Amino acid sequence: GVGQRFGVADAGDPFNVDGLNYASAESYPDDIVQIVAFNERLYIGGTQSLEVWYNSLDGTPPFTRIGQSTTQVGVASPFSMATSDEYLYFLGSDSVAYRVSAYQPESVTPSAIAKELRESDKSDSQGYTVQIDGQYFYILQFPTSNKTLAYSEATGEWIRLSTGLGKDIPRHLINGYVYAFGKHLISDYRNGNIFEWDFDTYTSNGDEIVRQRDSAPINGIQLGVPGSRLLMSKAEFMFETGVGTSDSVDPSVMVSCSTNGGRSFT
Repeated sequence: GVGQRFGVADAGDPFNVDGLNYASAESYPDDIVQIVAFNERLYIGGTQSLEVWYNSLDGTPPFTRIGQSTTQVGVASPFSMATSDEYLYFLGSDSVAYRVSAYQPESVTPSAIAKELRESDKSDSQGYTVQIDGQYFYILQFPTSNKTLAYSEATGEWIRLSTGLGKDIPRHLINGYVYAFGKHLISDYRNGNIFEWDFDTYTSNGDEIVRQRDSAPINGIQLGVPGSRLLMSKAEFMFETGVGTSDSVDPSVMVSCSTNGGRSFT
């Protein structure tokens, strides 16, 4: 796609586009950002809209826009659209992550994640879909903002991915992903090295991995006494540490809590 137009090559000749095989955005003529084919439809993501076309086998090119399918939310970057078996995912120009199964996008972004997305530089954001043990994840990489977010299609939960032990939770090293030869292969943005995501490896190429869990707020509403003050004398945490070797480093657990709604932690 160039500007408001997109071109379609003839079957069997992908490197040449005939001068007649061009069409333009019809219902919302904005600049095209990214085009993805999904479920036998063509999703044309613009700066301010998402149009859905289908192969009508008529005309040049043989694609026709599906009536009343245009959504007035654009695509944030040329790299954020990615597909699973059931959904097309993209990061919207309104700083919200969406998924589409047919025509109309639906938000998968809770308010806390919307704040993260709004405060991130989305111009170079990258989207990947990864299937691990039958579960799909939509991964959003923000190189400029140095952060990586991932959405679980199965649970609807969001997580942060990171490489290293930095307290600021820096971005994950992933800069490209492909499933090949029965392996989940990712490229390292720092040096181009290729790594495998492997269930039997418990380090990040030899480095320790930090796992952090943020619980939901504990307050009177959850206990049926809204507005009441809570006094807690004990907190218990139960973990399954797994099986290691005699020379493995013992796992460490650190806990912090906030008594003022998340404004500060101790």
